[in-house]
Amino acid sequence: MRLVVGIVVFLLSGLATGLVVDAYLQVAEIQSPLETYADRDFGPLYHADRSFSRFNESFFLGSTNEWRTLGEGRPERNGNGELRILLVGDSFVLGHTVLERHHFKNVMEADLEAALGRDVVVLNFARPDFNLWNMHRYYRDFASRWDHDRALLFVGEPDLVPSRQVGTELYPISLADGDSVVADYSFRESASFARAKRLEPVLSRLAVPRLMFNLYKVGLRGELPRVVLGKLAPGPSAPPAELGRADGTEPLPDNSQALVRDLAADPRVTLVYTGPVAPRHKETVSSLGASPLDLEPVFDRLRAEGVDPYLWPVTGKRGHWNHRTHVAVGHALAADLTAAGDLP
Repeated sequence: MRLVVGIVVFLLSGLATGLVVDAYLQVAEIQSPLETYADRDFGPLYHADRSFSRFNESFFLGSTNEWRTLGEGRPERNGNGELRILLVGDSFVLGHTVLERHHFKNVMEADLEAALGRDVVVLNFARPDFNLWNMHRYYRDFASRWDHDRALLFVGEPDLVPSRQVGTELYPISLADGDSVVADYSFRESASFARAKRLEPVLSRLAVPRLMFNLYKVGLRGELPRVVLGKLAPGPSAPPAELGRADGTEPLPDNSQALVRDLAADPRVTLVYTGPVAPRHKETVSSLGASPLDLEPVFDRLRAEGVDPYLWPVTGKRGHWNHRTHVAVGHALAADLTAAGDLP
């Protein structure tokens, strides 16, 4: 009997200690619970009005709004007559590495307001692991519900020629069907989505399980030695896949061509190249009626100034756009949109 009582006391003590540690992690904003939930129509969506923190290449502390988007947010209907621009892209555009005030969208807002003499609001609808097939669907199903004057869809070579299809397991995609584009919601039947639904009640409320999950992902990426040993870890951190140069030996996938053609027919949509895109694929995109903005000259100017657009000096990691790059991207996009002369 004493053994049973001892085991019960031990388990209860461990549970109490775990809950105290979890509460401390959340109050101290060291680790927050999962900020998203798995939606059957849109895939992972933000919980409304939730603050959360991240530490990847840099520290992020931000919050969602009542409309389930990141940052300040706005209602779907534009009752103030402001110029509205939507951003749809992957984790580079999402910006879980910079504070909200440092994100390039705020630079865009300030520059455009000064140039146009009117209120400008830029809303961030980016999601991690997105490619063109996800972006198209997310824009049509969700982001386009918001009144807007322009939507910028950010794509690189891995987005135009998807190979790492995490997005098909957690998000809906758009597929060509003859001359039409249709929605594919088969992600609902994937093992990844089922696992996300099972873990959601725990990960959305507790910080410790989320912390353990993050450590697991760090281990999968081979970054655990750098996290534990810091500067003593052997070798530099690996750059993300988006930095790789594309040879463009294969034609642009038929499905990507259909989606580019569909987007090019929408006067409110502008594609933006976020990295190197094979010349052959650029020619195809242009032939389909799109005239993308290109951020590669921005990165080239930063490199000429001795700035690595992807290097975070404090952590010594290469990954997403750093603060200098966010500022440069914001200025460049505002200048390009102003020079085009077609903003209302």
